[in-house]
Order: sequence, then structure tokens, then C-alpha cells
Amino acid sequence: MNKKLEVFLSQEELEQLVKTKKKIGQGKEGKIYRAEKGLLYKIYYKLSPHEREKLVRVPLKIYEIDEDGVKRVKEDANIKMNIEKKVTLNPFYIDRDGVKKVYSVDYVNEAVKRQPMVKNTTLPLGAIYIDNRFGGVILKEHKGHFDIHNIAILPLKSRLNILKKVLENLKELCDNNIYPIDFGNRSKNIYDHSNILVNIKGNVEFIDLEGRSTIYTREPNDNLKVKAYAEFYFLFLDIMFDEILDGEYEEDIDYVEHSLERKNLSKEYIKYIRKYDYLEYDVLKNLVSDFVKIKR
Repeated sequence: MNKKLEVFLSQEELEQLVKTKKKIGQGKEGKIYRAEKGLLYKIYYKLSPHEREKLVRVPLKIYEIDEDGVKRVKEDANIKMNIEKKVTLNPFYIDRDGVKKVYSVDYVNEAVKRQPMVKNTTLPLGAIYIDNRFGGVILKEHKGHFDIHNIAILPLKSRLNILKKVLENLKELCDNNIYPIDFGNRSKNIYDHSNILVNIKGNVEFIDLEGRSTIYTREPNDNLKVKAYAEFYFLFLDIMFDEILDGEYEEDIDYVEHSLERKNLSKEYIKYIRKYDYLEYDVLKNLVSDFVKIKR
């Protein structure tokens, strides 16, 4: 589905949607409702853009006519006055580094534009406007899928095959300058989830490919690629070794390193806990393929 979709709702229609459509999830950005024809509506908590009246102080220009009859601003005019001015408020979120970021419909438009080049992942389908304000995104519903962390109960070969698909899909996204940087879910909170879904056939889907979880760039960005591959690395350690690095203190890192050594992971791969800036696709591909040797 490459055609750009758009949904325009009034505030009243949004309220009706909330009442009549089934809410199937919610996260840090918004709530997700089942719409029609296999679509989901993700409605952000904070809508944008909208305008409000705000009192601002602006310079008051005082003019004079000079000796040549030319109108100009007086040099010593330093008077300010209060006026009512409309200002645009954008929806925002706080990223995991504590930085305030603004939601942008540009990400949604970029996703639609790049979908023909991305074969293995369904990107966002279009924007939702509420009273002509950007307020959400249209997504495909992946019926019969579940959170990837549930594969921990599957046989070894099944887990590895799924993680191989995750890595290949991630590479395809990065090759198209789409960088998912928050899908590993390094948390033991049972209410948290990763941004990867799997079905019983082993098919893999990245989700939340807009907003705070994914960055789109025009040119390749090595720093963002490293962040994306680091997410896979820690996801792999979680699913295959049941090890989560949920802190950045030295004792946290030491504990995970020693635990992985006891579980026979080579130091060749353990070192990336501290040096994940050096992670790249080939390293991770070898990590997955070498796992059978590790477990012997």
C-alpha cells in the first residue's frame, strides 16, 4: 500500500471515535484505536499545530522625517509595548536523553515516500488531522502478532531464525536512512514492550516507526546506525541469554559481563557492551550465526 492516506476528524468525531472504537493499546506518545479495513489510528496525547493568543512584548517603532524629507526610524527609539499575538504550539515529547522533541508530519510524509524502497516493513500510512491540526498517524494493524519477547519460550533454532529476520529488516531500514533507535526494551517491567512484533509463522514487523522511536534522515548517519544496531545487540542478549543491561553504572556492566562469560559468550562479543559504538551489521550477523557454537 503505497498511496498516502489522510484522515480529517473534528473534535466531536474524535470523541465519537474514542467512544465507539476499541482501544487496543497506549504508550508514551498516545492511544491506539482499531479503525476499519485493517487500519489503526494512533492519536497523540498532545495535538499540533494549534494557535492561541499570547501576550508578547514587541518593539514599537517611532518614525521621524529627516531633513531630506525621508521617513526613518528614530535612532533612540527603544520603546516596547504589549500586544496580543497568535503563536503556534507544536506537540512534543521528551526523548530518553531528556531532550524536548517536536512531533512532525514530515516523518509521516517521509515514511510514505520511502515505502516503495522498503519491502520487509510496513511504514506509517499517513497523517491524522483533528480540526485541521496534526494529531496522529494511520498505521497498519498486524493481526495475529505478538511482542518479540514472547519468543524466549521457543526452541533455539526458531529464536535464531526470527532474530536473523529482525537483523535483516533493520539493515533494510538503515540502508534507507530510517533508524529505529528505541526497540530493544531494556526493562523488566511487565507493562513495557518492544517495538517489534512476530507472528506464529516467524514473520517480523517493526512498529512505532515515527515519533520518538525512529529518525528519518536525507543522508546516511553513522551515529544513528550505531544506535539502531546497539538496540539489536542488547535485544539479542535479552532473548538469547536472559541478560538485560538496565543501568549504566560500572557494577551493572561488570555483572552482565561476568554473567555472559559464565554462559560461554565469547569476549569477542562481550566487549561491545562497553564499545557498542563499534557495532556494525557484519559483527551482529556473525553473533547470530556463531550462537550455535557458543551453546555447545
